[in-house]
Amino acid sequence: MIDDPTSYGTLFVPKKSLTERQRWIAFGAKTKGSIVIDDGAVEAIKGKKSLLCVGVLAVKGNFEAGEIVSIEAKDGSEIARGKAGISGRQLDKIKGSRFEKEIVHRDNIVVLNPR
Repeated sequence: MIDDPTSYGTLFVPKKSLTERQRWIAFGAKTKGSIVIDDGAVEAIKGKKSLLCVGVLAVKGNFEAGEIVSIEAKDGSEIARGKAGISGRQLDKIKGSRFEKEIVHRDNIVVLNPR
């Protein structure tokens, strides 16, 4: 029995749609390498923050600035994809440092696994 006949059913709230650029980053572009990040960086990315050097644990593959990379958690799961701000060679030299360089700007990150 329905107590209030004006409020019944299920409301499905749509997720925000991806822009064309975000769809290209996430699904259209071929990844050129990957960046392995720590748990703090995973939470930062999920919170719509940029990826900084301090959260980078490892660099896989050979990529240049402007190419699309996979962003992985320590366990190897792909968390996001993004457009690299620097090359893999440069990143390998400064990974884990407190240098405030944005590796992937938040506007160039698409979270794939938000859990």
